[in-house]
Amino acid sequence: MQFTAIAVPALNLPMSLNGIVFFLISIGFPIALFLAWAFELTPEGVKSTINVEQDESIAKSTGRKLDFLIIGLLSIIIIYLIAANYIFNGEDDQEQSTQSIAVLPFVNMSSDPEQEYFSDGISEELLNLLAQIPKLQVAGRTSSFAFKDKNEDLREIGDALNVKHILEGSVRKSGTKLRITAQLIQADNGYHLWSETYDRELSDVFKIQDEIARNIVEALKVKLGADDIKVLNNQPTTNLDAHDAYLRAWPLYHERDSKGLLMAISLFEKATKLDPQFVEAWAMLADSYAMLYIYGEQEITKQQVAEEMGRCFVKILQIGKTTWHVHSAIGVYYSTFTEYSENESYLHALEQALALNPNSSLVLARLYNSVEVMPLTELTSEIVDTSYARAQKAYRLDPLSWVVVANLVTSLIAQEKFGEAEQLLLNGNNYLDIDEFFLVNADLLGRISEQLAIDLKTNSTNMRSRFSLLDRLATMQLWEYSEKIPKTGIPDVYLTYIDFKQQLGQNATFNMQRYYEQSRWEVDLQGTSVARDNYIFLAPQLDVEFIRKNKLHLQNAADVYFKSGSYYLTLNLIGILNSFRISGLADEVTKIDLQLEQIFDVWDELNFYPTIRDTFKSIWLAEQGKATEANTLLKSLKITDYFILDTLKYLPSRYAITETPAYKVIIENYNDLLDVERAEFKQRWQELGLDELPEVN
Repeated sequence: MQFTAIAVPALNLPMSLNGIVFFLISIGFPIALFLAWAFELTPEGVKSTINVEQDESIAKSTGRKLDFLIIGLLSIIIIYLIAANYIFNGEDDQEQSTQSIAVLPFVNMSSDPEQEYFSDGISEELLNLLAQIPKLQVAGRTSSFAFKDKNEDLREIGDALNVKHILEGSVRKSGTKLRITAQLIQADNGYHLWSETYDRELSDVFKIQDEIARNIVEALKVKLGADDIKVLNNQPTTNLDAHDAYLRAWPLYHERDSKGLLMAISLFEKATKLDPQFVEAWAMLADSYAMLYIYGEQEITKQQVAEEMGRCFVKILQIGKTTWHVHSAIGVYYSTFTEYSENESYLHALEQALALNPNSSLVLARLYNSVEVMPLTELTSEIVDTSYARAQKAYRLDPLSWVVVANLVTSLIAQEKFGEAEQLLLNGNNYLDIDEFFLVNADLLGRISEQLAIDLKTNSTNMRSRFSLLDRLATMQLWEYSEKIPKTGIPDVYLTYIDFKQQLGQNATFNMQRYYEQSRWEVDLQGTSVARDNYIFLAPQLDVEFIRKNKLHLQNAADVYFKSGSYYLTLNLIGILNSFRISGLADEVTKIDLQLEQIFDVWDELNFYPTIRDTFKSIWLAEQGKATEANTLLKSLKITDYFILDTLKYLPSRYAITETPAYKVIIENYNDLLDVERAEFKQRWQELGLDELPEVN
């Protein structure tokens, strides 16, 4: 018993082993005592003690042998238990590497409800602090904050976020006084592993965060490395006003709309002025400008954004300090403003950001997006496989983030795992761009449209959901319903696109030049811009004079698509090729044909988005005069449920593929599918009482 009392804790064996040993001894000791008194082992075998002469006894020798035998057996048992504990069950470093936690928004206990940003900010900073520890799996901010102000059962939260532990707490701020209470809870049973209350000065806020983080990793028995300790010792700023502005900016940054991002920019700018050495604020200022360009609803040019971001990076370089925020901002700069074939720096920057913050779903999403916009000619099977793995990891970390879900859906569709994609889409993810990547499935899209419609009835200000619904209604040609959707806040270029789809649906003749100019978007920092060529290759009529007049511009567009476009831009290349062929521009046709040949060679090798690949390839073959091959390829596809049908339906009659028998069968099936979807949508719309929607301000 003394041996096990020492060995069990020393070897980190189950404490129940002490009880087992005691139980066995309790039973075995009386029996062993009786046998030792009644019998004795002799060279002739076991004899009754009373029949053994004193000079014949070998008790001492036998006892010594038994001692060695017992020690040997105990050694085997201990070795087995150690192996079972560490090797077979894998409960050493492997267990530590799978420790998981979600940081829920801390409750604002201040008398002033306006201090909500501060309690949220403390929670987010703690989350980001813990996320930088590689041996912790930390749930993403979007998913964790989805439970704000909701009295959900902790077991349900743990299941939803795929974590074993939950950190929750409260913040009370009064003048310069600060009280933070934190408690670490085991999600499956509600057991409190650790709790602490800190009554400190406001200036100690970073020390409190570090202490909480250290107590958590200690409670979870996570071993900290030198880099982890360095992270916990970091104090980003000593200026409390700068820190306050920084905390106010974060929730606005996450809103991803023009109004919120402009306010976030103003606050991050304020933080940098109050503390010019505040690297994180400079990095987030740069990042916010990029988000304003990508998500914002106001007019801002790439040149303006690039200049502002460049100013931030110069300052960061002068300070000489880096964080994962910096690398992430640099990555989004390169991916937004440079062509992949000319500059791969964004991949390197994002890899560095991920190394510093392995739990960042934001960085993982950006890495995935960088692959999505990579030209097919640059893709390899290794890159594709890595992108899928990252999309899946991001989903494990942040399952309630629509950006993360969208990425995983596209990766599943690329592998044609449509059942899994549908399950994700119907799992409460309301803010997804339908026509960007969705299957054209009547039941599925009907339910998604229903979710978006419910969102509208609650007077949501989410522009993306309203545009998604407008886009879907345009595809279904339900224009009377489109009129009921509030247009406030939707950028003019998006509304132009909806108008264009209406014109296509009605096969109307329209002014090519006007639509061409309204849809322009910049592709480099020298002011060169390229049209969204949907208007060229999908227009009911082709203006040959217009094509010839804009030949150089379209050539530039084709080169940009070839160098930096993703898989879906292949159709734009085919559209420009078709326009050049009809306009008699033979040399230009030859050049684009060669580009497309390279693209399809890589596409075939990777088997990347096979349905889209074969659909686009059939169109290209038909334009080359290979109608029989095109029809055979198109006929072999089972695409009655795929979103690519939407594009096929809008191809004008001047495309050779529209004359193939397989194409005509596909369009008939698609029209039948749309009829079912229209009927289902109308029924749902009426059942939900959505004939009258509130105006969105």
